[in-house]
Amino acid sequence: MLVAGGVPASGLGDLTASFFFSPNSKKLVWGVGPVFILPSTQEPTLGSGKWSGGPTFIVLKQSGPWTVGALWNQVWSFSGSPGRKDVSQMFFQPFLSYTTKKLVTFSVNSESTANWEAEGDQWTVPINFVVSKLTTFGVFPASYQFGVGAYVVSPEGGPTWQLRSAIVIILPRRR
Repeated sequence: MLVAGGVPASGLGDLTASFFFSPNSKKLVWGVGPVFILPSTQEPTLGSGKWSGGPTFIVLKQSGPWTVGALWNQVWSFSGSPGRKDVSQMFFQPFLSYTTKKLVTFSVNSESTANWEAEGDQWTVPINFVVSKLTTFGVFPASYQFGVGAYVVSPEGGPTWQLRSAIVIILPRRR
């Protein structure tokens, strides 16, 4: 359920696309650019019904097996269904990961959001733990991931925990 007293919903949410301009640097990786949210869901409770956009920024440092960094963006709605609320939402994702010599990665992150248009209960803050293994999917490199998260802050009636799994196929530049 997405709201107290609501009915369960499932499906795909809105699509988020970020683009980064990043200088070539060996010490610190950073990038800045635009982020867009496209209202692509067929289930109204899973999306905003609004086209949104704004700035995004990423910074990260890799040192041996460690990676530490953060991703941030802020979006505002500029078009879409007039019957839906305007969007003003921030996303902040600090992350830390450690990769073993056998290509197993242990990560901790938060995918915190702040809904500046909400009246009270503006923040959603999960803490996520993810284990992934780099191997192959047929002829392509792939990362198999599994994770669990606990919400330390969420709106009334919001989630308290989450599970996730993913297979990320990495397409080579050239064969």
